[in-house]
Amino acid sequence: MKDYQKAIEALSDLLALIGENPNSLHAIAVCQRRLGNDDAALGFAERGLAADPMHLGCLEVLTEIHAARGDLEAAAGFARRALDCVASNRIHAAAVKAAGHRLFALLRPRTHAGSGQMPSPEWISWASRLIEDRRGAGNR
Repeated sequence: MKDYQKAIEALSDLLALIGENPNSLHAIAVCQRRLGNDDAALGFAERGLAADPMHLGCLEVLTEIHAARGDLEAAAGFARRALDCVASNRIHAAAVKAAGHRLFALLRPRTHAGSGQMPSPEWISWASRLIEDRRGAGNR
């Protein structure tokens, strides 16, 4: 078993030295989530977004928490921001497919959880077109 509490303490010490670092805040949010502390995880992920509004990891944590709480509107909003992050070339284009799979898994109906269901080719095509359209809009 991993010692998430020790990781949180070490990362908190690091934050005290370097200030609000979105990567460290994201790592703490993930540890808090794994400990079952979603309220704390939410706070750290939000702080990470305040430091970097396009931090993909923080957006994913917020999508996960809101989806788990049944707030699909908020989850979809954070998922759209994550897709915007990908579309704006903030992260490497090779991450598009992986991000699409993760976001699909987060937003699919909870009755399918653990089913191993993969996004349909139509969904992947839609997500790819959305990303390409947003990239094109950014170049105009």
